[in-house]
Amino acid sequence: MHSQSIMPHLKVSILKLVMKTFLSRMILLFSTITSINVKDFVDAAKAQANVTRTNHIMWTMGDDFQYQFAESWFRQMDKFIKYVNKDGEINALYSTPSIYTDAKNAANGSWPLKTDDYFPYADGDNAYWTGYFTSRPGFKRFVRQLSGYYLAARQVEFLAGKNKTLPNTSKLGDALGVAQHHDAVSGTAKQHTTNDYAKRLAIGATEAEATVSSAFSCLVSNKIKGQCGGSQDTTFSQCQLLNISYCPSTEAGSSKPLVVVVYNPLGWNRTDIIRIPAYTGQSSNQIPQNWLVFQVTVPPLGWATYFISKEPKTERTHSDNNSLKDTAVDEVVEIGPGNLKMLFSSASGQLTRMFNKVTGVDTPIQQSYLWYASSTDSQQSSGAYIFRPDSNTPTIVAQSVHLDVFRGPLVHEVHQQFSPWIYQIGPIPTDDNIGKEVITKMTTNMVTNKTSYTDSNGRDFLKRVYDQRNDWNLSVNQPIAGNYYPLNLGTFITDSKSELSVLVDRATGGASINDGEIELMLHRRILQDDGRGVGEPLDEQVRGNYYVNINKLGGGATWRRTTGQEIYSPLLLAFTHEDEKTWKASHSTSGTMMETGYSLPLNVALITLEVGEDAAYSTVAKVELKKMFTGKEIKEVKEMSLSANQEKSGMKRLSWKVEGDGVDETAPVRGGAVDALIQVVELGPMEIRTFVLTFS
Repeated sequence: MHSQSIMPHLKVSILKLVMKTFLSRMILLFSTITSINVKDFVDAAKAQANVTRTNHIMWTMGDDFQYQFAESWFRQMDKFIKYVNKDGEINALYSTPSIYTDAKNAANGSWPLKTDDYFPYADGDNAYWTGYFTSRPGFKRFVRQLSGYYLAARQVEFLAGKNKTLPNTSKLGDALGVAQHHDAVSGTAKQHTTNDYAKRLAIGATEAEATVSSAFSCLVSNKIKGQCGGSQDTTFSQCQLLNISYCPSTEAGSSKPLVVVVYNPLGWNRTDIIRIPAYTGQSSNQIPQNWLVFQVTVPPLGWATYFISKEPKTERTHSDNNSLKDTAVDEVVEIGPGNLKMLFSSASGQLTRMFNKVTGVDTPIQQSYLWYASSTDSQQSSGAYIFRPDSNTPTIVAQSVHLDVFRGPLVHEVHQQFSPWIYQIGPIPTDDNIGKEVITKMTTNMVTNKTSYTDSNGRDFLKRVYDQRNDWNLSVNQPIAGNYYPLNLGTFITDSKSELSVLVDRATGGASINDGEIELMLHRRILQDDGRGVGEPLDEQVRGNYYVNINKLGGGATWRRTTGQEIYSPLLLAFTHEDEKTWKASHSTSGTMMETGYSLPLNVALITLEVGEDAAYSTVAKVELKKMFTGKEIKEVKEMSLSANQEKSGMKRLSWKVEGDGVDETAPVRGGAVDALIQVVELGPMEIRTFVLTFS
């Protein structure tokens, strides 16, 4: 056998099944290493080498809840490596990922090209790790919401000029970094640990909110940007609890109009609908019964100001607070003020069709709520990590639902109550001692050939085929859990004519179990632990949103990308009270970081479009840096690695041989070098580039 590079270093859980056979004897500090130990090690190395390309193999060292006595482990491992290497049959050594990768590359072998991922993962017949895609949806939403807020806060912090004496966004950035731990945003931490994560985020958000308030005060003032100092001419408040209909600034009575400053963190002009609780003279201690809905238009990386005042009684045309409520008298209720229409049955209260007046797409569709009973099997129950339903057939919550329709000049709303606990999801009842995993299902007549598409970390969409994997023959004994995939942006299905897309407002799990169906898991309340380390059941209450659209085949990509960006980066609102004339005399009512009239292409944002997704936007895009930062002169543009820790010019990438028939894969389109004078950045589809800019 060739020399083997054994690497007992990293923490990867799959190793414990291999290493327990010969390492379980090495717990004690002064235990004896025997020839049996050595033989076990060598035999295991040979077995792995027989199914591994090249003569270098990796053995990872470490596991949850084990390897806790470092002195003992390393003392024994030092001796173990010495004895294993004695006869020269194999060569074991402590290593690192970079050393191992260099060794594999130096072997100059050919490698198969993998273009998909490894989801879903299972460590046993009935143990698919697809539950954590949805676990703790409230915390997942908190992380997603503050991630978008953090990006916007950093932008206005930059626009106004960072002040060392004022609060900043660093604490929120740190807390969001901690929340990316694999047992944090995943929802697989104990409750008290999750509470700690949430507390850190809340502390960071409070400081970031103070930063935004100070920055807004500077931006809307007529002072030179960056020279605002520590004083604030205007005190702004923000409503971080709009998700629970709480916004004191808009609900409290005031003799002065409400000033709303709206900031757009995206790089293109944006028209959107704003919803805030409306003050109608009632106590702000009560849950608001009315919402004010209005349309705003905001420039890219800029702000606009809106003034809201009570209409004089003599000018009011409507006195009935419920004048927008529509009583359904027809068999079919049509809603939608724009081109996209939804039809509901007045008898059942259920959605029956969606159609687009412009594209002509007309799709029968039913949306329903159901729940899977969580398995309590003693061998493997459902839990924070594991999704294991007790049956493959979910329970329907209601066949008919109560339906209220509200129509306004800007939006139409349908309020459906499927049950006392599915009006807004939670608290999920467990009086029957059954854990419940709540889903919503959209059923169409589309012929999708068992195929759906889910996003990969919010970037490209991967093809998913029910009960099929590209790399091996699959045998699924959990047909529901074994076909769930993680959703960060959304999912869609297609047939020969149309596409149905669903976008989500937080990380969650989804599937297409039957042709023409999309299934989203909304919430999980489970009464058992799944034995993967959390040691307690899940119990959370949430509310949330998802976004649905239909398009002609090939026409949904633009909507998914632009709307996905708008979901991730919502408009940032700040409130104060002042007379409109007084405000306009001393404040700027609108502004933008960019040159007037310039905006980024729609396919340039935090993510771009995949090659072939959209005929117009799956091409090279250009960003003119000079027009992005008006009033600032760029002295130097330096391209860095993605993480900005080294210059790109100093990077040396390894070259790999790809298995195949000798025909190279189509090279991805990439932007060229940036001219120091022109300062235009080119971006290919799905390309991310990082630059450090130095201003004069």
